[in-house]
Amino acid sequence: MKRIIQISFTAGVLLFGLSGTFFSQSYQWKPIKKYSLEEQAKWSVDGLSNHYISNNSVISKIDSTGSLKFQQSIKSLGDLSQILPINTMKLVHFSEEQQTLCYFDNTLTQNEDCIELIDRDVLNATAIATSERSAMLWVYDEINSRLSLFNTEGNDQQNIRIENIRGILGTENVDQLIERGNKLYLLDKNIGVFILDIYGSLINKVTLKDAKAITAGQSALYVLFDDHISVFPDESPDRFDIQLPIENVLEFEFKGGFLYLRTPKNVHKFRLQSLK
Repeated sequence: MKRIIQISFTAGVLLFGLSGTFFSQSYQWKPIKKYSLEEQAKWSVDGLSNHYISNNSVISKIDSTGSLKFQQSIKSLGDLSQILPINTMKLVHFSEEQQTLCYFDNTLTQNEDCIELIDRDVLNATAIATSERSAMLWVYDEINSRLSLFNTEGNDQQNIRIENIRGILGTENVDQLIERGNKLYLLDKNIGVFILDIYGSLINKVTLKDAKAITAGQSALYVLFDDHISVFPDESPDRFDIQLPIENVLEFEFKGGFLYLRTPKNVHKFRLQSLK
């Protein structure tokens, strides 16, 4: 049954109080801007709507107006798997091929030596996630089935280390890893989303299949499917669906009051607009 709910997309997401039916009748996504990229490019966006696009071994920083601000070659760093803003002043480059973490400042200048993950007892990292705690980074080690929280400021200390995470959760894969609102979310596309506290204890599980990606706010979990985003208020089983305004969406993010949808060759920026 549809129910009227209030979802607060604070700190740069969205704010609306509605059911799925009311949403589709009273609101629409207004296109704001489109950013071109290649199909193999990696992409992310920070809280100031700066886009980071890595294509053909070059990282580009594009501001909210679409102007190119900086570019930097990363050919020597190996194939890029993820590029994530730690904050508006620092960016992390993760190479699964090289098993390294490299850091750039807000001008895309490499500002310290890369971290060799083998030196942190990580044998095969396949996913990373930034933390809302300053200078901390989550790393998932596929071979060891281990989830670790590292200090990224040159300190070898591991603040949290969770062994046998697949066995504990009963998951097969960790396809995506994010931290939001003092919670850690692990996506297994075949099983669902596992929600942990910041110490690694399981809080909740949302069972689903065929999810493509996830993100989260302070009061809801958002799951991307082929033609819609499912919203789970407070990560409960209840949900409502929001139809996507475009097709073939691969990734998504809510930042600065905008919805960003990544397709193979573009990033589309939308804003929620009332039809009244």
